[in-house]
Amino acid sequence: MTQNNPPTDEEFRRELKAIFVDIDPLQVEAQRRMTPAQKIRAVSDLFQSMKALAIASEKHRHPERSDEENYKHAMARWMRASEWEPELRKEIFGF
Repeated sequence: MTQNNPPTDEEFRRELKAIFVDIDPLQVEAQRRMTPAQKIRAVSDLFQSMKALAIASEKHRHPERSDEENYKHAMARWMRASEWEPELRKEIFGF
């Protein structure tokens, strides 16, 4: 698989197997029993935790920046990682 091409079906299956090999069957069952609202809450909590970690990372690397600047840089890093349009990132965050 190259960076510009999507994985083949076989590569995708292999990657999924590698990711999910260590998942506890009890955890899977617990997630299956969750209501849709509980699942949404779990995803939201995970997102908030990831956001807090990204901001903390920026604060650690750049203690001279304000909290607002560290927040902007953390969100811009996410946008780059998720391949958002550079023009949109620049329009929103100014860099």
